[in-house]
This record gives sequence, structure tokens and C-alpha cells, in this order.
Amino acid sequence: PGFLVRLLRELADRHEAKQSRDAEAQTDAAAPGTDSLAEKLRLIDDAFADAKSRHPKTASLDAKLSDYKRDLEEQLRAEMRQRLEYLRETEIARVKMEERRRREEALAELRGACARAWRAKAESLAAREKEAVERVRRLQEIEARDVYTARQRLLRDMDALRAQEAELTRRADAFELDDSAKIKDTRDDSARMKDTSDDSAKSKDTSDDSARIKDTSGDSAKIKDTRDDSALKAERLALQAQNQLLRRQLADSRSENVRLLSRLAQPAAELAVLQDELREAGRAVAAEHARFEAHKQALRKQLQDEASTRDP
Repeated sequence: PGFLVRLLRELADRHEAKQSRDAEAQTDAAAPGTDSLAEKLRLIDDAFADAKSRHPKTASLDAKLSDYKRDLEEQLRAEMRQRLEYLRETEIARVKMEERRRREEALAELRGACARAWRAKAESLAAREKEAVERVRRLQEIEARDVYTARQRLLRDMDALRAQEAELTRRADAFELDDSAKIKDTRDDSARMKDTSDDSAKSKDTSDDSARIKDTSGDSAKIKDTRDDSALKAERLALQAQNQLLRRQLADSRSENVRLLSRLAQPAAELAVLQDELREAGRAVAAEHARFEAHKQALRKQLQDEASTRDP
């Protein structure tokens, strides 16, 4: 046993000396356990050969050294397997982190692009909506002003027609009163003339010339009354025709006023088109926002699925 201890010490000293000599050629001598398996095995072979040359008669020592060499080789192989497994796991983790970082960057860039596109579309739709609202407002103002002007004109025409109708009614009433008075006067004159004729017929002393003069005067009065009566009837018919014409004009004005009021209550065709455009723009903004949210959720789910699949 004393010889084995000395041999191991000598092997350790030779190994340390070899390490110090090869320090300049090694890339990372300060890190523990960085010698390659071949280098360590070569050192063991060198130490074994040196010890064998100095002790040629130690057969049992050769067996022990062989066992020691196998144990050391197994230990070195186990150590190398651990290091390789550690390096493999470290590299896999680094690759996963790099892939995850790239996916997150790509997802962030895609989200930014989608957000910018959605923002641009939203701004465009908002501008169109604002322009449509302004057009609707201007059209409503123009239509309200035109309807107000037409209504005021109709009201003035209706007032004028009412005034003309009242004047014609007044004139017709006055004409009827005057006509009645003239008819009454004509009847009174006829009665007086009849009485006068009767008195003339009864009077025997009246000369024939006086009778002819009276007859001529009576005929002239009758003719004059007949002519006045015909003129009054013609004027009355003309006033009645004018009154009927004014009544028809008043009815037409009232119908036009009702039509304009119903038109004012209903929106114009262009106004309805603009309102449809406003509703369509609102629906487009909502649909674009929904598509953006759905795309974002799909990308997020895809990233989570890939991360869960790649994680050990």
C-alpha cells in the first residue's frame, strides 16, 4: 500500500508538472476540468509507462493501474457526458430564448403595423364622417331656408287672396244690395207709371199730345231700367266669376302649402344618402376594429402555443 500511495502521488506531481508546462498552450487553463479526455488519458498512459519502466517486476501493480485507468476513464466519460448534457441544455435554452425574442419582436412589429393601419383607416373614416356631417348640416340649412322662404311667400299670397276674396265679397254684397234697391225702385216706378196711366185713361180732359208724351217718357224709363238691369246682371256675373277664380287660387295655394309642409317633414333624397353614408362609415370602423382585435388575439394565441410546445 505504501508503494501505491507513492505511485499516486508521483502521478499527481507529474500531472501538475505537465499542466504547468502546457499552461501557455491551453486556451482556458484557469477553468477547472477543461482538459480533454484524450489529454488526460495520454497523461495516464505516460505515467503508467514511466512507472512500468522503473518497476518492471510489479505485475500486480499493472493490474491495479489498469483498474485505476478504467475507473478514471469511466469517471472522465461520465464527467464529459454531464458537461455535454449541460452544454446541450444551455444551447437549447439559448436557442429557445432567441426564437422567442424574434417571435415577440415580429409580433410587436406586426401589432404596430396593424395599429398604424387601423389608425389610418379610422382617421380616414372619421374625416369622411365629419365631411358628411358638414354636408348634411349645410343641406339642412339650405333646405330650411328655402322652405321658410317659400312658406312666407305662400303666406303672403294667401293673405293677399283672402284680402281680395273679402273685397270681392264686400263688393258682391254691395252690388246685391244696390241691385235689390234698384229693382225695388224699378218696381215702384212701374207701379207709379201704372197708376199714372190709369189716371190718364180715366181723365177725359187730357189731350192726346200729353198722353203720347207720357207714354214716350214711360217707355224711355222702362228701356233705361232694362238696360241698367242688364248691366248690373253682367257685372254681377263678372264679379261671381272673379270670386270663383280667386277661390280656386286660394285652394291651390293651400294645397301647395300643405305639400311644402309635408316635404319639410320628410328628409331630402341627398340628405338620406348622406345619412346612409354616415351609418356605413360607422359600421366600417366597427368592423375594422373587430378584425384588428381578432388578428391580435390569434397572433397572441399562436405565440403562446409555440412557446408551450417548445418549452421542456
